[in-house]
Amino acid sequence: VARVRGAYRSRTSLVAASYDGERGHPVLFGADRWAGIAATAVGDQGARAYLREHRDAITLVECSDVAEAYDIDTAQDLSHLE
Repeated sequence: VARVRGAYRSRTSLVAASYDGERGHPVLFGADRWAGIAATAVGDQGARAYLREHRDAITLVECSDVAEAYDIDTAQDLSHLE
């Protein structure tokens, strides 16, 4: 989170952690982007469509040395922690 926050530059910033060059979480959206995100966020997709549309504007911050790219959303996902 600190690395992603450190890449914030302005209200138009769009910053994401990356893991081996692939975008992941967390993602930081500058305040000027919130309306656009809200307009495209549908169901459980969140900001996915917005991020796809604006992929060239995303500043990626490499974080694979301090975290893993997986989520723990299900009981099966807990195997990543073993």
